[in-house]
Parts: sequence; C-alpha cells; structure tokens
Amino acid sequence: MRPTSHTRSSAFAQLALATVLVAQGTPDQACFVAWEALGGTPQLSSYLVIRQLLELRQLLAPYRGSREVANFLLGLEEALRERRSLHQWLADESLAGGHKEGT
Repeated sequence: MRPTSHTRSSAFAQLALATVLVAQGTPDQACFVAWEALGGTPQLSSYLVIRQLLELRQLLAPYRGSREVANFLLGLEEALRERRSLHQWLADESLAGGHKEGT
C-alpha cells in the first residue's frame, strides 16, 4: 500500500479499477475492490472521490440482484452519508475561519 499521503490517489485508482471491472461484467469483483477503497479512506471526503463513488453506484445499480452488489450498495449509502456529513462540517468550519461561535 502507498504511504498515507497518497490516500486519495489510491482511492482514485481503486475506484477506477472497480469501474473497469463493472464494464467487464464482473460487478462482484468491482464491489470487492470498492470495499477496499472505502475501508482505506473512511475520513476522506474529497468531492472527486464522492463523485466517483456516486458514479460507481449508478453503474452497479443494474446488478442489484447480486447479493454482493446489494450489500455493497447498502454499505456505500452509509459511507456516502458519512462523507457528505464530514464534507459539510469541513466546509462550515472553513467558512467560520476554524472558530466556533462564542469561542
């Protein structure tokens, strides 16, 4: 695995691989790779990573009948909620100049 400074790049690469695997007709393998990306980046709320996850969700939707895909999509929804929440919190902190009101 690459050093943690390359976490986002690793996530991009894993999600790109997952996209290729879906295109090749192996959605279960795509889910395995995407799970690794999610597990390795729990606090990563990059807009680009979130966008890649949303695109992958759309690509996997036709395969929802597969137990592996269905489980992944449920986990993905939870991860997306958490990341959007973190992304919003970071944006709010940035707008506030890193200071909470009253402190």
